[in-house]
Amino acid sequence: MASLEGATQCRRGEQVGLRLMLFNREPGLHEMLVTVILHGSDDYRFVHVEKDGIVTSYGARLSGGDHHHLVWVSLSKYFTNWQCTIISKPAILF
Repeated sequence: MASLEGATQCRRGEQVGLRLMLFNREPGLHEMLVTVILHGSDDYRFVHVEKDGIVTSYGARLSGGDHHHLVWVSLSKYFTNWQCTIISKPAILF
């Protein structure tokens, strides 16, 4: 199961953070390898989070295109979750 949270709107030039949560609620407690694909678009660019979680708002490193992430979701007695914060910046000028 997956859950995605984020802002519904933003102002020009703002960076937007999205939170992706992956839950392992598989009956029988199976470990899973999940592929998360962030599809690229001409409408936004991805912001790279540097070492120690540092992002400079005025000079952030950006990239476009598809981004693929392999996530190992381990088993747990109850459930396991994995959280990823995805930061993007709109590329459209109004």
